[in-house]
Amino acid sequence: AIADDYRKHLVDRFGKLTLYSLSSDQPIAVDLEQVFVKLTATERRTAWHGDFNSREEAEKFLGADLVVLHRYRDAPGVARYERVATAKSAQEVETTLTLPEALRAQAHLAIIGAPGAGKTTALKWLALAYARQQVKERLDLEEDRLPLFVALRDFNRFLDCLEKTSG
Repeated sequence: AIADDYRKHLVDRFGKLTLYSLSSDQPIAVDLEQVFVKLTATERRTAWHGDFNSREEAEKFLGADLVVLHRYRDAPGVARYERVATAKSAQEVETTLTLPEALRAQAHLAIIGAPGAGKTTALKWLALAYARQQVKERLDLEEDRLPLFVALRDFNRFLDCLEKTSG
C-alpha cells in the first residue's frame, strides 16, 4: 500500500510539465507523456571494430568472451559488434543508443548533457513509466522497479544544511 501511494505521488508530481512563454504571464501545464520526445544516448568507449554478418561469426573470430552485447546496423544486412580493446588498434568510439537500449545494456547510467538538454525531463518520464508500471509497453523491458527520484541539487542543499547543524 505504501508503494502504491508513492507511485501515485510520482504520477501527481511528474505527470504535468510546466511550460513558460515569453508572450504570456501564465505558465501552461501539459501532460509530460504527451509531449516527451524520446531521446537517444551516446555511449563512449574504447573499442575494436569488426563487421560480421552474425553474432556467431563475430564470436568465432573474436572469441565469445570478447563480443560486447551491443549490436547495431551500419547498413542493411551488416551487423557491427564491438569488444573492449586490448590491442593497439583500439580507438575511442561513440555509439548512439535509444533510451531502452541504454537501460538494457548497462546496470548503471549517468545522464550528462548541457543545461536544457532534457536530462531531468527524461528522468521524470522514466519515473512515470515505472510508477505507472508501463515499462514493458514504453521501454520493452521486463522489470518492475519502484523509482526513487532524488534531485541532486536538493540533495546538495540537504548536505549543506546537515553540515551547518552538525558543525
